[in-house]
Amino acid sequence: MNSARPHLTVYLIRHAEPVRSGTIGVEENERSLSERGLVDAIRLADEFDGISLDALYSSPYRRARQTIDPLAKRRARAIETILDLRERMLSPKPLADWRTHLMRSWADFDYAPEGGETSRIAQRRVVTVLEQIEARHTAGGAVAVASHGTLIALALKAFDARVNFNFWEAMKMPAVFRLVREPGGWRIATDSPGR
Repeated sequence: MNSARPHLTVYLIRHAEPVRSGTIGVEENERSLSERGLVDAIRLADEFDGISLDALYSSPYRRARQTIDPLAKRRARAIETILDLRERMLSPKPLADWRTHLMRSWADFDYAPEGGETSRIAQRRVVTVLEQIEARHTAGGAVAVASHGTLIALALKAFDARVNFNFWEAMKMPAVFRLVREPGGWRIATDSPGR
């Protein structure tokens, strides 16, 4: 008799395009989706037509929640907020040369500017969230998880060492990555919901 748990599929969703960073009167983590992002969120919901989902989880940041809001409305499902799905905080203050610091943090997983979160700590945080979600869904099935580019890339790197800064830089908004939890651990299945 096989006592292994049924497989769980997790659709990791990078949010759609937000309004520009630095928009006057808008705090960084409260940025909403741009007009294009709102249209793309509806298209994203279309991509999930015919795919059964048992739960929807999101970062607390508005742009992530808005990305899966059309999907939630179509399914008449609530979106559960998980604080630890928030984006990785590279630095608590704006950095003029943030890209250089981000590149360094991919090369050295223990590096972060003062007060920032290292890649290693952020990766541990998101992998812990995935394990907690898996523990909630012992019967298997599928869930959607809305988060942010750097955090998602760090999650994927935990399961595939080839994921790097260049992978992060090429990620689209929105983007969907399908993870499957099997008896041997997590496996990256595809980068699209329907495949």
